[in-house]
Parts: sequence; C-alpha cells; structure tokens
Amino acid sequence: MPYVTNRTIMSRLDSVFGVEYWKNEFILVENIGVKFRIYAKVNEEWIFKEDEAEMKPNDNIDSIKSASEIV
Repeated sequence: MPYVTNRTIMSRLDSVFGVEYWKNEFILVENIGVKFRIYAKVNEEWIFKEDEAEMKPNDNIDSIKSASEIV
C-alpha cells in the first residue's frame, strides 16, 4: 500500500486552500479512542470530514497515528 507523509498532505492543502483556510483537530473520546477532523474553509464556511480510531487500554500512540493517516 502506498504511503503519503503528513508533510505531503499539508503542502497539498496549503497549495489548494491556502495556509489559513484549512486546519485539523484531534479529539480524544473517553473510553473509546480518538477522532480526527480535517477542516477546509469554502465560501466563508468551515466544512470538515472526520474518522475515528479505537484505542484499547493497552494501546500506545500508534492508534493516534493511525487516525491521523486517514486524511
């Protein structure tokens, strides 16, 4: 499976939307995992897509990294 780095994605978003017209957010969901959102400002309105990664009690940072790769 091909892999794209987060820096490649950030550069692409900068070139398409402009630096100030996109952002991302990680939301920890207690007892479940982490939710990742990516926002873009289109026609003066912020829109977003999101996905989640489940975390089990013994999981480590890899679950959070997995959620961020969804972009």
